[in-house]
Amino acid sequence: DQTEVTGAGNVVLEWQATDTWAFFTGVGANSRAAGVTERYFAFAPSSGGFLVGNPTLDPEVKYEFEAGVVWQGPAMKATVSGFWAYVDDYIYSTQIAFQDVNGDGVPDIIRGYENINASFFGAEAGLVLDPIKHVSIPISAMYVEGRNQSDDRYLPEIPPLELRTAVVVYGGKKRPWWGEFGGRFAARQDKID
Repeated sequence: DQTEVTGAGNVVLEWQATDTWAFFTGVGANSRAAGVTERYFAFAPSSGGFLVGNPTLDPEVKYEFEAGVVWQGPAMKATVSGFWAYVDDYIYSTQIAFQDVNGDGVPDIIRGYENINASFFGAEAGLVLDPIKHVSIPISAMYVEGRNQSDDRYLPEIPPLELRTAVVVYGGKKRPWWGEFGGRFAARQDKID
């Protein structure tokens, strides 16, 4: 029987410097209580073993900062942004034990949750080209890095550098159809827990 107060808020400032250039920045804070799975699962089957909850988890509290620039031309739009975040009491999924839970003679991985301090930083770049009428080519690249500040190592399950691109053909306002062919490309992830 527990009551937790959580909330969120942010402030974003945008400045349209010229017809083609715009700048933005923002700060925010938000919190999240642990979910039912994170608190109360009891030896639920999990990838490679079992998962147990932790009823003593504190809510996460995240503080973040973001800044970026947008350039709009006649046949293209480019955006570049970066962010940094610090999370107090990050709810961290980790291996907490290695033992035979189901009696089959093979040790099982037991995963659980604990609170740690964590930080994240990243950047995103996007370009949308409109070479001819009814054709658009979006291209974007994203990178995020997460650190376990409590143990000074990388966080698990953080995506590597990613690039997406596509060609989109659409009918316009009078004919609302569209088709897309694209790809998603990811670098090898070598920053692992």
